[in-house]
Amino acid sequence: MPVYAAFLLFVVLANIGFPGLSGFVPEFLILAGTLASIPSLTYFILAGMVITTVAGLVSTLRLLFGGVKASYVGGGFVDVTYTEFVILSSLAVAIIAAGLYNIFI
Repeated sequence: MPVYAAFLLFVVLANIGFPGLSGFVPEFLILAGTLASIPSLTYFILAGMVITTVAGLVSTLRLLFGGVKASYVGGGFVDVTYTEFVILSSLAVAIIAAGLYNIFI
């Protein structure tokens, strides 16, 4: 399932605030605004962002690269159909567009 796994990893990267994707600008604005108003609170928010990043990546890696049950091998599963690929691609384009549009505001 490499295509679905790539889409899943892409969405997780957007969730943790990867630059150029939809989650980066809000996280940056939260850190910048908190640093300007309440600097001591910024460290707690930053720690929460780091914990969220680690939890998202570790859970995704365990999900994608974990063991495969013997009953799943040769079961005739397809990765992504054409309809699912079109839907996931449009969501990926929307995530990129939201991330890039916010950078230029």
